[in-house]
Amino acid sequence: MKEMGSASEPVARTAVPPPSDNTRQPADAEVPDFWRPYVVKLLENGQIDEYAEEPVSFDSILAHKWITRYDVKPSIDPAYVPRCGELVLWIWDGLEDGSLTLNPVTGRHEILGNDHLWHGLPCWRAGVVTEMPLKDTYMRDITETPDDPHGLIYSWFRVEALPHPLGDDKTYSKQYNYVPLRNIRPFNAWKIFLKDQNWDKSHPSILNAMNVISSWSVVRKYHIVGKDRNCSIHCKAIFIGSELLAVSDTIRLKPEGFEYPDLEEGPVPKITDVMVITNILFQLIDCVDNDPLLLAEHRGVLISGRVYTTDPSRVRKSYSCLFHDPTADENPRPLTPNEVFTAFRQPSMYHYGPWYKMANGEECNVALDAVIGRYYEAPAAYLMFGTHSLEYDLLGVTGGRKWSSQDDVRIPDGMTWFQGKCRAETLGVTELLGVECGPSAPQGDENGQTIVSTARESLHRQDQIHASETPATATLA
Repeated sequence: MKEMGSASEPVARTAVPPPSDNTRQPADAEVPDFWRPYVVKLLENGQIDEYAEEPVSFDSILAHKWITRYDVKPSIDPAYVPRCGELVLWIWDGLEDGSLTLNPVTGRHEILGNDHLWHGLPCWRAGVVTEMPLKDTYMRDITETPDDPHGLIYSWFRVEALPHPLGDDKTYSKQYNYVPLRNIRPFNAWKIFLKDQNWDKSHPSILNAMNVISSWSVVRKYHIVGKDRNCSIHCKAIFIGSELLAVSDTIRLKPEGFEYPDLEEGPVPKITDVMVITNILFQLIDCVDNDPLLLAEHRGVLISGRVYTTDPSRVRKSYSCLFHDPTADENPRPLTPNEVFTAFRQPSMYHYGPWYKMANGEECNVALDAVIGRYYEAPAAYLMFGTHSLEYDLLGVTGGRKWSSQDDVRIPDGMTWFQGKCRAETLGVTELLGVECGPSAPQGDENGQTIVSTARESLHRQDQIHASETPATATLA
């Protein structure tokens, strides 16, 4: 493995000056702080346990329809389908007369033309998914272009190019296109698809995306629980780097004790552990009520869930958990097929088994560093990456985080993550779907109504089309 900054790695840029104050968070006068009254109530009463829904924000608009569909009918949106707000690699055009295929000679994913000749690497860009298709997406769409008479919006994704998060020029957000799934790949897998990339000639949006991989922001806070001066706010989902992860997702966990420099030599370590998310907790430690910029002295996030492993020797090496009997797993029993079906939303999990419970099936907690990304259905992973292994993007995620933590000047010294108040802030965008957004956007009723009307118009179209579909049209392939 080459060092960061080599010919096969992006090189950090210094053309954009850092902001004058990269640690300051917007005050209440700039961004209304919905949770401050609840923190005050915690400090006054010594405890709190209340449900509450934040007012409309662009994050909630982007994720609301997807989360609602995911809760009600998870089969509609499989894990391999890009989600609103996610960063992706995408091809503006160039696949009309060919397909993206792994070249067995070069080991690169290149364009294989209809003339059965190889036409080299596609022109990749990085962008933000801002609209999902109105029609359900099927696994065959990974390699085929949907043939649909309803038009692009019905079966294609809207993707907007990503501007530099710290630059003044945000015009890339106006460069968008509707593209089919076959033109899109997860940004976490950049090391696969940008292999042998000439970074000097690559589209600037790719380096823009590399800059924000070490960032996170939570989505849909809805339940605050606390005691003394500490509290946790339950959330529906969280953006970590390029991905949106939600409760009930199956996510892959980083191999124990491994860091990116370990990959300079030797084989890539195997990923054996996965977690089914049950809670996403935004934590406020040592809450304060006299600071206009902060709610607490310390903030962070924990992801909780049940952990499973394919390595029986790891059953007794559990993660931080609520309960664990170290003598209970001396003779681990693999999950039965019915237990696998019950434990995971994806039926294809049996491809990677046998699976064993960790921590006796009790909830465990992991920090952001332990999360690699969500699990993709095995057939979809093979179609996208040419492999069934769970560690296909391990190099991309860990290498990207290391690069981002060194290059993103918004990250304070000694820290490795940037926490944004919303997705727009972590990406450094001021416009999505043609509407001004983020902490710098006007916060008045007029802008809020614009956000709501823009999003609801799109969602209403989707509801109408799904309601009018015949059973034959709506059946998953």
